[in-house]
Parts: sequence; structure tokens; C-alpha cells
Amino acid sequence: METVRFGRYPRQKDGAAEPIDWIVIRTEKDEALLLSKAVLASGQYGTNAAQSSWESSALYTWLNGAFADAAFTGEEKAALITEINENAMPESVRLMQEEEYQKIRRELKPLLEGFTPNAENRLAFGGWWLMNAGERAGTARYVRADNNKADTLETAAICGIRPVIRIRLK
Repeated sequence: METVRFGRYPRQKDGAAEPIDWIVIRTEKDEALLLSKAVLASGQYGTNAAQSSWESSALYTWLNGAFADAAFTGEEKAALITEINENAMPESVRLMQEEEYQKIRRELKPLLEGFTPNAENRLAFGGWWLMNAGERAGTARYVRADNNKADTLETAAICGIRPVIRIRLK
């Protein structure tokens, strides 16, 4: 798996934006699916049990709003592929799905970096969020800090955020 740079986001506690390194998960035709190499931020999946679905989560709103606005220029946003998900909601930035993670976790593990100092600034729980809701209301899936296993966590917990994007290559 190769890496590319795309966008800028604060990595250090001083808030200065730095290039984002992405792992190329796959390429198809003129598109690439990218996973951030580092955990870029930390936050809650949702603040209550009603926010345990991806589309209703605070994280969905933040990634497709404030994060995208901070991380990507207008030209970079134009290269992002906006998908309409199964609930008819547009998304340009998302989290990795557990099924994707399980398929590639062994080859992905040595490429992953830990938390940026900026992400550690608010971190209360190790690991990073996945897109999937948990088995119970008010829970969501996450990858444990050792990157070995997915598990379930309360959505109000603060956990790492490792975005996924699809971009046009031409």
C-alpha cells in the first residue's frame, strides 16, 4: 500500500496545519479510497443514544462540515467524491467500515501511525472510531489502540478519528 499527501490539518497542539498523509486502500479507474495514516482528531461519535447511527452522529456532521472545511481547499474539495449513502445522505468524508477494516487489517497495521499530538490533546479513550453502530443503542464500533481488534464503545466516549475519503485522480 502506498501513501499520498492531500489536504492539511493541525497535527501539533499549536494548531498549525500540516499536510495529511493518507494510505491508499484501493484504486479503481480514476478514483482512490484513502485512510488517514494518523488519528487526526478525537471526539464523540454522538452525544446520546439517538446518535448511534452513522448519519445521525455528531461525527458525521463534523467530518462533512467543520473538518472538511478546515482540511481541504476549494480545489481539493472539488476532487473529493461525494457519495449518497444508503439513507440518502451526502458524504464526502467518512469513517472506515468494520468490514473494510477486517479485510485489510493485517497489511494495514504496520502502516498506521498513532495519535497526532493534537488528537491526544482531548483523548480520553484509546482506539479509533469505525462507521458502524454497536449492538446496543448508544454504542458504536471502534478499533482498539493496538489496531488488532474491533470492539464496541459508548458513543459519548471520546475516541480517535481517522477519516476516509474518495478522490478523483484526474
